[in-house]
Amino acid sequence: MRCIRKGDSPEALIKWKFANRTTPENLVYGGGQFPSASILQHLVREQRGICAYTMLRITPSTSHIEHLKPQSECNRTDAERTAAGQEPLREDIFWKNMLGCHPESNSAKAKFGAHIKDDWWDQTKFVSPLREDCESRITFDRDGVAKGADDHANKTIDVLSLNHPTLVEMRAGAIKMAGVHPRSGSPLRAAQTARLIAAYKNYQGENLPEFVQAIIHAAEQHLVWLEKVSRRNSA
Repeated sequence: MRCIRKGDSPEALIKWKFANRTTPENLVYGGGQFPSASILQHLVREQRGICAYTMLRITPSTSHIEHLKPQSECNRTDAERTAAGQEPLREDIFWKNMLGCHPESNSAKAKFGAHIKDDWWDQTKFVSPLREDCESRITFDRDGVAKGADDHANKTIDVLSLNHPTLVEMRAGAIKMAGVHPRSGSPLRAAQTARLIAAYKNYQGENLPEFVQAIIHAAEQHLVWLEKVSRRNSA
């Protein structure tokens, strides 16, 4: 999983909230001419073109707005607060509760990622891509298999079905194409692997490579393997 660092709310969302400030019934996700298209474009840019959960390549036309805390849970929380005479939190329109995810809106249900997660929610057990430690708690081996560092990370892998065979196969293909697998057509040497790791960790391009974090993890393992082979051959 790649860590997403959320920036400020996009101007379109700020303006929408201001325009509907006197009609609180419109201050819900999708209400009062909600600027979905502009928000999704901003999400894709912020995430540098990869899905928040799967690291698949996304564009505004191949993704949808995902709520980290599901809308159903946001609505339930607000209903309980309203019944208790408290102001609703309106978490369904929080910028930090929105992510860009595969696949596009109104598509057939995907077998992994946001669609499989659906309305599941447990804030204490879900390793969010907004967490600074998500990259070390959910890692990937050279065959593209996701590994959890703890029970909560393993639960997150299961909830998102990150080890669905199709997704694993795609990750493995990207790892082999990057040259950081023993069965790559032309496996990278140690110095090349070290340069790839540094380049991907500090990638400056507008759009990140697909499965970028999986490739970094695989490259780190490939480098260890190369060092072991080198020591064995020199013994």
